[in-house]
Amino acid sequence: PRLMRPGLWKTTAHTPGGAERTTTQCVGEGQDPALTAAQDTPCGKPEVTPVIDGFTIELACTKDKIAYSLAGVVKGDFQTRTTSNLEMTVQAYGVKKVMKLQSESVYVGPCDAAAAGSDQDEAQPK
Repeated sequence: PRLMRPGLWKTTAHTPGGAERTTTQCVGEGQDPALTAAQDTPCGKPEVTPVIDGFTIELACTKDKIAYSLAGVVKGDFQTRTTSNLEMTVQAYGVKKVMKLQSESVYVGPCDAAAAGSDQDEAQPK
């Protein structure tokens, strides 16, 4: 997959409960926070497949008798904007929960020294 442009990115995520959460992050050279987050799944590294304007993510596994599946797509030019649409399903003890997460990241500009390597959260109930 293409990497995000180094600099300050503002991401707005829409959570399953309908809340909106905004974070800003300084992205370093060669770093892709979206792919890093996807690799932090409960049981392994997802399959990442390049597509014309981004990549797809897929993972299915079972850990400690809990079944996980993750599927989604990340698209954009990775220079000014990216969007992601992910769906995670967790099934345990006969109960199935499906969570959908949509987010949009927008390039803000170069990182300043104070923002380098930091994440800032702005919770915004909707």
